[in-house]
Amino acid sequence: MLMKVSKWFISFLFSDIEDKDQRDLCIYGCELWLYTIISTFGLLIIGILMHATLESAIIIVIFYLCQSSGGGYHASSHLSCFFTMVAGLLGCLLIPFFPSARQVLPFLCAASFLVLLAIPLRLHPNKKYLEARKRSLCMRSILVTTAIAFVIIAMDYFEGDRLFYCSCSAVCLSALSRLCATKIDKVQ
Repeated sequence: MLMKVSKWFISFLFSDIEDKDQRDLCIYGCELWLYTIISTFGLLIIGILMHATLESAIIIVIFYLCQSSGGGYHASSHLSCFFTMVAGLLGCLLIPFFPSARQVLPFLCAASFLVLLAIPLRLHPNKKYLEARKRSLCMRSILVTTAIAFVIIAMDYFEGDRLFYCSCSAVCLSALSRLCATKIDKVQ
């Protein structure tokens, strides 16, 4: 479905592209763009239904920032990616309701930050062309991770438990994603 819409959209916008490789690249980019918009909207709807719109938005932003700057687990299809994200979002939203999580989560968050800093970049096999930029991408990932840490510390100080725990959960999810990608890379 997304592929058909992407093909139509690219044909409509860029009818003058004759190079098949360039057209295929544009279609692929459009498909990813559409998927990101649709899946983000779907995740936000889940947050709205759970009466946790702000928390969901924060979780999505933190996870997307960590994924886009440092990489992590990539599902084999858009649908499995979406359901993996739904499971992650639900987990992040529900963790604060477990009484022991309030004592453990800050420590898990700190450990997760260490994981994100220790493994600043996991390139997907389809993105090996970025290998030459690996050093600068690692630095960008470290800067993003550090900025997120400062924002979470500020949230804890100014906002209180609700947003702090959802943010910590999102960092844990991001670290788990990065660890999964590392484990999958070692198996392959």
